[in-house]
Amino acid sequence: MSNDAFLKIRSDGDMLGISGFYAEAKHVIVGFSGGADSSLLLSYFVYLRDSVKDFPKVSAVHVNHMLRGEESYNDEEFCRDRCESLGIPLKVSRIDIPRLMEESGLGAEECGRNERYKAFAAAADELGGDGVLIATAHNADDNLETVLFNLARGTGASGLSGIPPVRGGNVIRPLLGMGSAEIRDACRSMNIPFVIDRTNTDEEYTRNFIRHSVAPLLKKVNPAAADSALRAGVTLREDEEFFRRAAKDAVGKYLPECGHVKSVEIPRDVLSSLAPPVLSRAIIMTVSAVTDIAMSAAQVQRCRRLVADVGTGMVSLPDKVTFEVSKNFVTAARDVSAAGEFSFRVELPKRGECLKYSCPEGGFDLYLARSETDIVPERENIYKLSINTAVRFDTIYGRVFVRQRLPGDTLFLGGHTRKLKKMICDYGIPESRRDRLPVICDDDGVLLVPGLPVRGPAYARECDMDENVLYVLYCLYEHF
Repeated sequence: MSNDAFLKIRSDGDMLGISGFYAEAKHVIVGFSGGADSSLLLSYFVYLRDSVKDFPKVSAVHVNHMLRGEESYNDEEFCRDRCESLGIPLKVSRIDIPRLMEESGLGAEECGRNERYKAFAAAADELGGDGVLIATAHNADDNLETVLFNLARGTGASGLSGIPPVRGGNVIRPLLGMGSAEIRDACRSMNIPFVIDRTNTDEEYTRNFIRHSVAPLLKKVNPAAADSALRAGVTLREDEEFFRRAAKDAVGKYLPECGHVKSVEIPRDVLSSLAPPVLSRAIIMTVSAVTDIAMSAAQVQRCRRLVADVGTGMVSLPDKVTFEVSKNFVTAARDVSAAGEFSFRVELPKRGECLKYSCPEGGFDLYLARSETDIVPERENIYKLSINTAVRFDTIYGRVFVRQRLPGDTLFLGGHTRKLKKMICDYGIPESRRDRLPVICDDDGVLLVPGLPVRGPAYARECDMDENVLYVLYCLYEHF
């Protein structure tokens, strides 16, 4: 049996930057559908297992999508028999894709892809996670179809670069240097059995239409179109990585180190100072901090225009995400509930004590103290914003209470009465935060609003700092 195909895959691995991963790996999981691509890939890893000293352990995962009735179970049985004959442990996951499609509203291709990677990741976790590679059988024609698909729906350099040979540090694609016909020929010449998924000919699926009707026309212009797309992807990924690093340098300190948070807030001038291609990546990173849902190129452009313009506004994105641009801040937030009504009385602290008032309806805590050193917020990591304001104690008249802003609210400042609504806009307070702002009043009217100047006579000067000061610390919860 000739192993020319295996030697080519091994050589392609050097070109694709995959080969170096095997030395550090302890296990390779092969995504095995039973088709020609994954059958060749599985046989390739059996060849490496048997011919390379100390090669990592090899196993396989088959995902039965339950889309094709009896055929789905026949393919599953084929995979079981094939793995048994090769001495390869096999994990089978049966996933009801039709039901998940109905629940999620996603198409069969997207839903199936999401569930496959979940199954692969779960299998890797069972093996300890670290040092486990996941090998998928994407080939050069798959890559070309991906480029054409992304081009048709609108994309940037990342989408045009196609399928990366390595994703996430542990997913590898060793067959990207081979086309579909070349893979089938290799299977036949090496007597590697495989099954045929008849849905691959159904052109109601977008990718099948591209595969059977669009890509062949492109190959008439250039028979090596798949190879050209692969080479272009290498260059585009290098460019993309450069811009991503620049974006990460600019906004990385404002983003979570891992996982998702409810909201992210970045000073607007940090983003507006970036060159357009870096700004686009920074926006994608910002939104990715609150959701897994990818942004379209059109959505990125809308957000970019908002940041670059002198005005303010908001873009609604999938997964209940909002991208808001105010005068001073850019905020991405997911599923943030509206503020409830709030109004409550507060007592003034004595010297040496700190009073805390929590307002879950507004998503904030207030701390009041007579000395700045007495204010010690509990669990500061739960807050995303803190504003400390100093007020002359002897200018506070009567009762002190906290409420939401009301129509017609004014603040006496600089000898003039100014409308709170206009001041809030002028000071660039994000729209999504305005209903949560505590308006702190006494019997003489509005005393202060966090983020705005205090009432004129109440401004605390240096000479007041020893005895005649009330400190008010406003802390907005991280998830608001």
